[in-house]
Amino acid sequence: MARIGEVFLEDLLADYSVNEQRNRTSWSIDLVILLLDSILKDYPIGHFVFKKDGFKMTKILDGENRLYSLFSALMQPKYFPQEVISIYFDPKRMLFLEAHTKSSFELHRIYANSELFKILRENQNLSMEEVDSLRSLHDKLHKYRVPCYFTTDDSIEMLARINCLKL
Repeated sequence: MARIGEVFLEDLLADYSVNEQRNRTSWSIDLVILLLDSILKDYPIGHFVFKKDGFKMTKILDGENRLYSLFSALMQPKYFPQEVISIYFDPKRMLFLEAHTKSSFELHRIYANSELFKILRENQNLSMEEVDSLRSLHDKLHKYRVPCYFTTDDSIEMLARINCLKL
């Protein structure tokens, strides 16, 4: 049985659990920034394929690097400090950055509701455009719709095998 649908990015990240045996993402920080920029610009980031057992995702069959990269950039370092990908966002220039500047903020803080409120409270000098930019990014990251394919069928294991080949 298979089901195709769209899932909010925030729900996907909430259901995702980091596999303790998984190595850090093989993506460069530049690729992670491009992935985040695609979300910011409403570009598609590809589909994800999951094997499910009832309501629980048991295996990511396609899209693991994308999901792991997003999880590491948005949910860190609060819950999984060993998995940190530090990315910053400059609301004035609407850019994701690898290095901190005086006008940029840590992405995981923008993603977290309470941290975004702290940013806005602590930075009263932000222009309305910058505040709107931060709020817009926060909302977009939470409500971005990701196409997903869920299956309970073992034949889909082929995708997992193909994706694990080292050529």
